[in-house]
Amino acid sequence: TLPNRDTIPREVIQFGYRPIWSGPIHPMPEWDPQDVARAPAKIKPFLKSPNTTGAQWELVDKPRNMASEAPGMNPSRWDEM
Repeated sequence: TLPNRDTIPREVIQFGYRPIWSGPIHPMPEWDPQDVARAPAKIKPFLKSPNTTGAQWELVDKPRNMASEAPGMNPSRWDEM
């Protein structure tokens, strides 16, 4: 948005969503147990551990010995034209 030139500060609510099956990319802090205990019963199912998946935090970029060339996919394919 443009700069706030008003004397009244802006307020925003930022909401993020990550499906439980996707898991985080690194360990996340657990919910405060007291906050979870105070949450309404119908909200508690959504306050499960944010570390439900992600057993392997260091993900491999690509397999070892992965081919670096493939017919029809290499940048060199343009040299043939």
